[in-house]
Amino acid sequence: MKLIQICKDATITTIECKLNTQNVCKKLTDISKSQGNNAIKLLYTWSHDNYQIMCYGWYDGEAGFENKHDLPVSGNSQFLETDSSEQLLFGDLFILKQIEKKFYDFDISEYGEFYNYSYGGFIDCESDDDSVNTESIDEDYNPDDDTKDEDEYEIDDEDNILEEDTNEY
Repeated sequence: MKLIQICKDATITTIECKLNTQNVCKKLTDISKSQGNNAIKLLYTWSHDNYQIMCYGWYDGEAGFENKHDLPVSGNSQFLETDSSEQLLFGDLFILKQIEKKFYDFDISEYGEFYNYSYGGFIDCESDDDSVNTESIDEDYNPDDDTKDEDEYEIDDEDNILEEDTNEY
């Protein structure tokens, strides 16, 4: 069965693993590369379409072992009160798909779709407001006008000539 492993550096990979509801914690602990303190636990679940998305991992650990991945918002937890997108987690995280107490394949593309869905879909980075040029415009500027403004001045080349360095070093 395929599941998602999110390493502490936020690298996401799809891995193959045979597991069931009885051995899930032991198997995930065995394949983890980085762990937090205590035993691995079911941290959060999300209902999506006709299945549950489940996140296993560690909520306690040592400095330097923090997982840098931000989970999707609004995960349900049996014991954590902090929103899933804000909770500091440790070591590797594992994301599984469950339908009626049985695990099914779950790969990176499915997780990506769910992740984007949980955050309201893709955000259009170029809105109408972004396309407007926000540079200040000098309304008095006329390119055909040869008159000088008060703040314009001529540079005297004699002031810009460097003197010879006569210091002894």
